[in-house]
Amino acid sequence: MTRTLADASLAAHGPLQKDLRRWLAKARLAGLDEESIEALFMNTCRTTAGEDVA
Repeated sequence: MTRTLADASLAAHGPLQKDLRRWLAKARLAGLDEESIEALFMNTCRTTAGEDVA
């Protein structure tokens, strides 16, 4: 990790972390291993960078 979590968006971290934990649990239940989860996450981050996906 190259950045800390202490910045102006700190208030949003709790709910986002909770959502991410749920997503990770779903991914594991779907049979993805840690490497596959990381690949899916990183690929999604790269392909959605710059997109307005709100």
